[in-house]
Amino acid sequence: MSKKHVLCILIAVFTVGSSQAQNLIPGLTGSGSEDDPVLLATADDLRILSAFVMNDADYSTATANKHFKLTNDISFGEPCYDFDGDGIMESNFIPVGGRSDTSVYSNYRLFQGYFHGEGHVISGVRIIYNGVPYVGIFGVTWGATIEKVGVLSGSFWGYGCVGGLCGQANSGTVIRDSYVSNSVIVSDYWMAGGFVGATYSNSIVNNCYVTTTSVSGTDWVGGFCGNNNGSSAINNSYSVAIVMTVYNNFNLYGGFCGSNPEGSVIDNCYYQDMWQYSTDVEPNPSAEYGTPLTGSEMQSVWFMEQLNASQIPAPWALSPNQNYGYPILSWQISNEVSVNDIHRDGVSVYPNPTADKLFINTASANPLTVTLYDLYGRILMSYEGINTLDISALAKGVYMLSVRESGNTILNRTIIKQ
Repeated sequence: MSKKHVLCILIAVFTVGSSQAQNLIPGLTGSGSEDDPVLLATADDLRILSAFVMNDADYSTATANKHFKLTNDISFGEPCYDFDGDGIMESNFIPVGGRSDTSVYSNYRLFQGYFHGEGHVISGVRIIYNGVPYVGIFGVTWGATIEKVGVLSGSFWGYGCVGGLCGQANSGTVIRDSYVSNSVIVSDYWMAGGFVGATYSNSIVNNCYVTTTSVSGTDWVGGFCGNNNGSSAINNSYSVAIVMTVYNNFNLYGGFCGSNPEGSVIDNCYYQDMWQYSTDVEPNPSAEYGTPLTGSEMQSVWFMEQLNASQIPAPWALSPNQNYGYPILSWQISNEVSVNDIHRDGVSVYPNPTADKLFINTASANPLTVTLYDLYGRILMSYEGINTLDISALAKGVYMLSVRESGNTILNRTIIKQ
């Protein structure tokens, strides 16, 4: 970890001002009890939570059995952290839990609380954590519970155990009724999943999904989970993701999960069968977990009913105007913010994946500023007042698109050029 990295964390903790003694975390309201949860309303609030966990003692239990609640949708802005000291601000967030420095086998921080998403969405997170494992909104969870939260238009890059919501869910962690959409997941080495990099030790994931997300790594790579291990279980979930890998030691990857060792369970789970490929070899047959379906099958009432199974009340719903027609979670029906960000705020961007051009439509009369970044946060092109972006000169790969109106970011989206 660079000195600049440490400084960013310390500032997040100690410049937030005074707080009342009963608050669990300085700068945040709430003692952490079930009746008085720690309230999280802004991107800075999430940064303070991250700093509280990452600056605590190794294997700390400071968040054990404590309650945390989102009170708003949270959108992250421009990168503010330079993790590798190269002078480029690559990231705008530090995972909640994980490694506190570049050591792979020490300085282990854990999130062990109850995280109540309350049907809110966290969007625009960028974590380019080169050389460090355990990357996601949560780096490592231990006996935690996470529910009813969405992750939208995020970029997550680390050494291993990389997922959109969680890098590693461990020791009886329960994650339910949550999703990741329009995001990029990159592992330099092992265990990458669109939703969670790896599950261990009797952890459970139930009623969750991944859509239009790119996942890449070497071993244990899956559209939803890289490695479902240690008598863990994933139930009633699905993935629509591009899975990219190169041959390494084991070549374990698949449309839903890269590896599911004996004793672990993947039940009533599905993936879109036309969205995964390798640069070198076909997937190991033992890694084909989950049931492959076509896109039209996964956008049907029949598929929604398959996911609901006999669960009461039914956790899954279908809305043709959300999530590209794929099933959504029932709590999203009443959510004012659509999970399909191409319809947010009257702005649409299409197609994705794309070949040469992006078309940007908006009902607003105000001029838009359109900026395209690479995964390191470097600006590749930026224009004002346009509705067509020519990307024919760019190499195939994954990019981040930002659309601003009157100086305010109104859309962040992952663009995959094929």
